Amino acid sequence: MNRDSKQSTVIKPAESSVEEVGIRSELTIYTESRDLFFGGFEVAFLDFNNKFSNASNTLRTYSASEAEVWAWIRHQRTFGRLKADIGLHSDVGSLFGRSLSLQALQPRLTLSYHVADMWRIRGSYGAFNQNVITISNEDDVISLFEAWIYVPDDLKPEEAHHVVLGVDGNVIPELGVSLQAYHKAYTSLVLYNREKIFPTDPDFVNGTGKARGIEAMIRFLLNPLDLSLAYTLGWTTVSANGFSYAPRYDRRHTVNVLGTLRILENFDVALRWEYGSGYPFSKTVAYYDRLTFGGIGAEPVYGGIGQQYSILGPKNAARLPSYHRLDAGITYRFAVRSMNGSIGISLINLYDNKNILYYDRKTGQRIDMLRFFPSATLTVGF
Repeated sequence: MNRDSKQSTVIKPAESSVEEVGIRSELTIYTESRDLFFGGFEVAFLDFNNKFSNASNTLRTYSASEAEVWAWIRHQRTFGRLKADIGLHSDVGSLFGRSLSLQALQPRLTLSYHVADMWRIRGSYGAFNQNVITISNEDDVISLFEAWIYVPDDLKPEEAHHVVLGVDGNVIPELGVSLQAYHKAYTSLVLYNREKIFPTDPDFVNGTGKARGIEAMIRFLLNPLDLSLAYTLGWTTVSANGFSYAPRYDRRHTVNVLGTLRILENFDVALRWEYGSGYPFSKTVAYYDRLTFGGIGAEPVYGGIGQQYSILGPKNAARLPSYHRLDAGITYRFAVRSMNGSIGISLINLYDNKNILYYDRKTGQRIDMLRFFPSATLTVGF
C-alpha cells in the first residue's frame, strides 16, 4: 500500500507491504455414512516492510520477518434434521513462541436444524486469533494509509469469540428471508497507548472490545427479476486502560438494495443503492501554537508563532455525515466459439451525492469521495 504525496503539501509519503511465501495442504475424507472429515496445515513465511516520514520529516523504516504454522481438523455429520460441523484450529507456531493462550486450541462449532422443509435455525461459535494487524492514526477523520505489522512480542495476539444465532427460509418459493444476531467478544486487541507520555512508554497496549448487532435480508427472485434488501444494525466498542470508546469503523445502520432485471438471456440491467450512517470521529475544538525550538535563527523564541496543533474533543464522540449513493450498470455477455466475455457500462453515484472521504485537520479542507463517474469494461476469456 502506497500513499502518494505529490499532489499534497500536507500528506507525507509512506509505503507498507507484506510478502508471503508458504505451503498449504488439505485433506478431505468421505465415508459410507456420508460423514465428511477435513484436515490440513499451512506454513507461511511473512516479510513486512514499512517506510514513512515522522514529524521531523526523517525517513523511518521498519522491516520484520515472521513464520506462522497452522493446522486444523473438521467433521461434518447429519443426524436427521440436524447438521453439525465441528472443528478445531491451532496456531502451532505459538507453541514455540509466546505463552500458551487461545492460539493453541481454537474450537469451531456450527449447528443447523431444519424445522420445516423450507425453514431452518442455525447457531455457531468460533474462537479466532490473528497475529498480523494494521495500524493507523486513530485521530484521523478517515485514515488513508494503514501499515501492516506483526503483533509485538510483548503483547498478546488479537483474540475473539464469535456467537451467531439465526433463522432463514422461504415465505413462498419466490420470497426468502434471513435474520441473524451476532455477538463478538474481543478478549485481546492491540490498541494505541493513549497514556503514553515518555519515549520509553509502549506505543501499543492490549485492550478488549465487543461487537453486537442484527442482520436481516429479504430476497425476491422471479425470473427475470431479482430483488434483495439487506439491513444491518450494529454497535462496536473497544476499551483500554479503563477507557471505552467507539472505534472509527463503528457504523450503526447499513442498508443495501439491489435490483437486477434480465431483459434478455445475455443482457442484464442492475441498480444498487447503498446507505451507511456516519462513522465516529473526534472533533477539533481548538488550535494552539507550540514553539518547536527548531532553530533560534529560523524560529526565534521571542515573537515566534511556533507550529499549529489541534485540540481534540471527546474521543470519537461525534459522527460524520451519512453515506449514500446509487449505482447503475448494464452487462451484455457473449460467446464466440471458444471465446466468451462481457461488455459492461457502469454509472457510479448516479445522483452525484457528495460523500465525505476525509477532513484535513491542518488545512480545514474537506475531501469528498468519487462523484458521478461513468465507466466501461470489456472482459474476454478463452
